[in-house]
Amino acid sequence: MVMEFKNWFCLKDRESFTIDPKINPADARFYFGRAQLDDRMKNQIKRAFIDPQVPKMMVWGPYGCGKTQTLYYLAYWMEHQKPASCKGNPHTVHLEIEVRSKSTAAEWHLQNMEALGMAAVQGWLKDLFSKSADFEKELSKLTTDPNIAQAFSHLRGGGDLGFGAWRWITGQNLSSKELQEIKVTRNLGSVGVGDLVAALQACGALAAAVGQRLV
Repeated sequence: MVMEFKNWFCLKDRESFTIDPKINPADARFYFGRAQLDDRMKNQIKRAFIDPQVPKMMVWGPYGCGKTQTLYYLAYWMEHQKPASCKGNPHTVHLEIEVRSKSTAAEWHLQNMEALGMAAVQGWLKDLFSKSADFEKELSKLTTDPNIAQAFSHLRGGGDLGFGAWRWITGQNLSSKELQEIKVTRNLGSVGVGDLVAALQACGALAAAVGQRLV
């Protein structure tokens, strides 16, 4: 009988000792030897869901110290043991931003939105539509910008217009014809970074409207 590596080292259902949630999502449940820090981070997140209602935390340290594992572990904890202070089901998004010497807010926004994903936002819009007597009115509660509301409306409908609307929401420049097709007056971000922030905030408000909490 040939003894395989995983049997030799008693690795049940594993090919190696490596713990990597990017490869095996179930590995996100592991967090070793930092019980005090574990409790501290969880308590901070629980309080943040109350005020300001959006958790913010910076994790830093040298290469290989466990920052990535910590982030995946916290996401796993929120999704499987939701804090009572979180009103809604946590929807976590992992994003590794590509930063260049001359990176722009528009590039960061595009990466943020692509990590969130068209399917997720479109699904939330369909959920909102299915439970709304007046969909347009519900959209107006998510944002004060009529262009964002219009783009959301087209995104829910799908098809070519829906795809064009998603490109607009991600901050990509559309031609005059494309802008006219989805009935928006200008490209997102053409009047400043506040445009991009408003679109991301609207996505967060949309998530909350259908019982999700974007983290």
